[in-house]
Amino acid sequence: AQRAEIQGARADLERALGHPVEGFAYPFGRPADLPSGDGALLLHSGHAYACTMLEGANRRGADPYRLKRWPLEEHPLPAELEALVRGGLSAR
Repeated sequence: AQRAEIQGARADLERALGHPVEGFAYPFGRPADLPSGDGALLLHSGHAYACTMLEGANRRGADPYRLKRWPLEEHPLPAELEALVRGGLSAR
């Protein structure tokens, strides 16, 4: 049932956008909301990666189905965004 829902939503997005959708965003994405396991359900549903709401940097070898991100509530200057991406600026 869950696989059918994920695949159906992906197909709907692809039809609406006119191109493949490789990513997935967990609806809430907090630790308690994430499924246990290794992302096999998403992999078999055609997704290459998934984003959580966990804050932080992703290092080489990170689980592609539990990617962290930095919330950007304001529009950062290009130099600030570059520093954040490179790990030289705290998000908070």
